Amino acid sequence: MVDSLGMFQLSGLPESTIATIVETYSALKKQNLPEHEILTRIEGFRSKISSGDMPNPLNLNSHIQYCVDLEHSHGAPISEDFITKARQISSQHFTRFTTTFFSDLKILTEGTCYEQT
Repeated sequence: MVDSLGMFQLSGLPESTIATIVETYSALKKQNLPEHEILTRIEGFRSKISSGDMPNPLNLNSHIQYCVDLEHSHGAPISEDFITKARQISSQHFTRFTTTFFSDLKILTEGTCYEQT
């Protein structure tokens, strides 16, 4: 079924919302930003779509649940277990991607002017 969806349709799925949040979170975490600041930045961008009250306590899981509830309230309810699993899969992907990316980048730059000394 997913293979038959276009990019616009895919980007409207709850799974895409979760993956986007995790991707942004991972990128900002690599910059050593504190979790609260990361989630506040994500919310600053997301709040342009719709408004709501940020969850308390604020953490990655609660923020994802909040965003999915706000942005996908028109569909079937999405369980906390589903969100946790989707977050874990997305986190594994982005961790593996960034590790592979930086390993590949190191290999590509060895022996070039970009090699760090």
